[in-house]
Amino acid sequence: MLCYQSKYLFVILLTFSITMVKANDLEIINSLEKRIKNGLKIKLKPAVQFSCAVSPTNNEDFLEKYLISNDTISSLKALKILLQINSPRSVNDQYKVFKKYEKSFMTNEGIKLAKLKFHKDYITRKLQIKIPGEKYGSLNPELAWSIRAIGAMRIESLIPKLLTLSKTGHLHTYLVAEKSIESFSGKKAEDALIEVIKLWKYNAFIHAGNAMLRRNPKRLSDFLEKFEPPNTVYQYAIMLAKCGNPKSVPFLCKTVKNVSLVDSKMFDFIWKLGREIDRKIIEELPKKVRPNQKKKAEVCVRNYKLKFLLTKKATK
Repeated sequence: MLCYQSKYLFVILLTFSITMVKANDLEIINSLEKRIKNGLKIKLKPAVQFSCAVSPTNNEDFLEKYLISNDTISSLKALKILLQINSPRSVNDQYKVFKKYEKSFMTNEGIKLAKLKFHKDYITRKLQIKIPGEKYGSLNPELAWSIRAIGAMRIESLIPKLLTLSKTGHLHTYLVAEKSIESFSGKKAEDALIEVIKLWKYNAFIHAGNAMLRRNPKRLSDFLEKFEPPNTVYQYAIMLAKCGNPKSVPFLCKTVKNVSLVDSKMFDFIWKLGREIDRKIIEELPKKVRPNQKKKAEVCVRNYKLKFLLTKKATK
């Protein structure tokens, strides 16, 4: 009996604790909303992370957590605030929450604001916001939000606009545009991703290449065979190698000596994809690479030779 009472008391205390935590968090959300009205500026994450350095965005993180929670009140409160501050990283989740509660909470302030903002006419107007002239200048959050909303809503008629934005010299604009193109499926999306790769803007072409690799690796491989990258040839070689294309091997062998962070991956591609016609350039690798890469190159050559030895034994 005592054991039963203890368990019952524990459940009551646990329920009370959870309720108190939720109430406290809702208080924080309400307080945050008031402070924003009074001019508080919330630090936002970029729509697409580029730099390795990540600044703390505690308020935005807190709101994003409640945006996708099962607590309807907190979720709708978070939706409203994230829309007000034009939080670009969580646009997909904002749109999902809007569609989830659109019909059942039509009079809710967050839903009404979402209905206004998730509209093609609103987004098209915001796309007129001026893009920074400097490559690394800050992107207006309203513009970043609107570009991401195109992808979240799958507005196919605005894919050409995304392509135009991907051609700009402003880094964060073309990264966000590429990210939104990835939200689409089908041939039009693939065509757009190929166009982004052609532009060869770092590192949008890497994101676009990885997206194509997941969708249509053969088309990507065929395109890359005819494409001549203007720079960073090692990235081109890696992309072609990821397609399983052995024509990447000469490019890998030529550029691996200039690479540090991903050279192990490149050596693996070399021996795995290397053909008989690549023997000479592969066997010369230990002499061509940097001194601190020599051991990796020797392992690469050994694995390459072993591969052909095992193949010959298997065919006997």
